[in-house]
Amino acid sequence: MDVLNIKTSPRTTKVVSFANDCCKFENPLKLKGYTEKYLKIKGNYLQSYKFFDEYKNEIQRLFECGTGIIERVDSSKFAQDQRHKLCVHTRVGDFIPDKLLESKKEFVEPAVKYVFEYLAKKLGKEKVVLGIFGDDQKFMKNLNFSEIPFSYIYGPSMRLRCDDFCLVSRHCDSFLMTASGSTFAWWMAYLMKNENAPIFYNSITSDFGNFSKDIHDFDIFPKEWIKLGLSKETGQIFEEKQWWYQRHGLKPDIDLS
Repeated sequence: MDVLNIKTSPRTTKVVSFANDCCKFENPLKLKGYTEKYLKIKGNYLQSYKFFDEYKNEIQRLFECGTGIIERVDSSKFAQDQRHKLCVHTRVGDFIPDKLLESKKEFVEPAVKYVFEYLAKKLGKEKVVLGIFGDDQKFMKNLNFSEIPFSYIYGPSMRLRCDDFCLVSRHCDSFLMTASGSTFAWWMAYLMKNENAPIFYNSITSDFGNFSKDIHDFDIFPKEWIKLGLSKETGQIFEEKQWWYQRHGLKPDIDLS
């Protein structure tokens, strides 16, 4: 008989305010300065990958898909396609009233074209297929990729979120986040088994481009991921080379402790 032993919290703990900003990395080593035996950390999401990147391999093992899910996704036509699979994540619904920027047609379509051309230069046009993922079937079905010569387009389907997650992490060869404020999309990209998969994302994460996730983009998105910008004048996509603070002529908001 297994027994679960639940320990109560120590009576004497020190509450420490740490990482109150959702998206800014704060050095955990500063916690070593406390002499109390027990610390209770009061933080806010701790979304920066810098908190846990050194444990990425262990995290990938923790997020291994279950046997039933693997059987479902591995048997799909998408998974069995041997061509390069570009996966595009969209998010609309709950982001419309939220401060985070939802996927927009005027970004998604040219961004997909840009990434396709990026891949086609290396692989050849006939080697790239497209897979669309997201929460809004109507939005995804209204996207127009007819002018992009994909070998095949796998349209949106009514999969479970866990199946989407597993399918992307196991079978996608490149990934595009069109609503880069989405933590679901971020984890999809971060946990992809293909360590060399190019990952692209919208360089603007919020409606006004001034949310903490924008300001601390260097703490949120690994430097090897490719930032994409949208020209307001031409409607064309370009690779954004600068972080938010550089684009605004400011000093980076970095924890120096």
